[in-house]
Amino acid sequence: MLGTISATTNNDVPKERALMMFILIIFGATATFGLPVISEFYQGTSHQAGAIISVSMWNIPQRITLYTFVFVIISGIKMNKENLKQTCKKLATNSTLMITVLGLFLWLTQLIPGLGNSTKDIDAIQIDVFTKQIDGVNYFDTIEVVKKAKFGTNFNSIYIAKDSSKYIFDASKNLYIATNIEPAGWMDFHTTMPYVNNVVLTLSRLCTPLVWLTVGMKMSEKRLREVFTDKYVWLYTFIKLIIVPLIMLAIMYSFYTAKKIPAEVCLTIVVVSVTPPGTVPAALSLMYNKAPNFTARASALSTIMSIILIPIFIVLCEFIFKLT
Repeated sequence: MLGTISATTNNDVPKERALMMFILIIFGATATFGLPVISEFYQGTSHQAGAIISVSMWNIPQRITLYTFVFVIISGIKMNKENLKQTCKKLATNSTLMITVLGLFLWLTQLIPGLGNSTKDIDAIQIDVFTKQIDGVNYFDTIEVVKKAKFGTNFNSIYIAKDSSKYIFDASKNLYIATNIEPAGWMDFHTTMPYVNNVVLTLSRLCTPLVWLTVGMKMSEKRLREVFTDKYVWLYTFIKLIIVPLIMLAIMYSFYTAKKIPAEVCLTIVVVSVTPPGTVPAALSLMYNKAPNFTARASALSTIMSIILIPIFIVLCEFIFKLT
């Protein structure tokens, strides 16, 4: 309905506001808002990895659509014969889209044998493992290992003893040490290159605050009371945080009862549908001046409401999907 309204010339409902409402309903802050909530909710359980993968798989088509379809309709690029070549060139050279596709490709390379995490039996060998240092003298224990896994820190192999204890070579100290890290694919920088991973995480965490600074600057042009008195903002918030999650809950429940999707994945999908609008569509709205005031108000109110509604939907899902 909103998509149809945004394509009309109805003066009672400005096209740009309807367009942004349509986009903000679809594209939530699943990566910056939903993923941390889900990761923390399943912290320390066997479901954590599956839940994180579910959110990540949800994000892939959403990201690609954001940097193609959404970019085109917000920026006003015309898809016709005259400028089709130019439009395709703009999309192909969109740095964010290129990085998203490249990241997906590199992640998929871990499916190639030898590039993903793997463990294999080896002939028993003995390695000297560092245990302690006293008065500058290193002491070692000789450990017999029977398995070899990859990848560990700095892409080194992990050696596993019969008692499942793990050991890895520390190049900085030029010796083997005990470790508790799990083997990972080459692109899991959390394991293979933690120093790079920390830098990337720090940079990624800056994106959302920067967008919110811009949203706050736009909101400062109007009175704060208008955030809570704008009926269209309340309409958007009601649809985005109540109607859409209830629809997703019904869909997930049907898959759950048919035993097609496990309960923890169902909860994950419902929770990410309760997230406020994403920073990318908000940034595009402000950049191209497409209903920026509505976008700023909708982002603010829906974020406040999502903090209240996400726990409610988590409890509801725990009850419906019989999670403990």
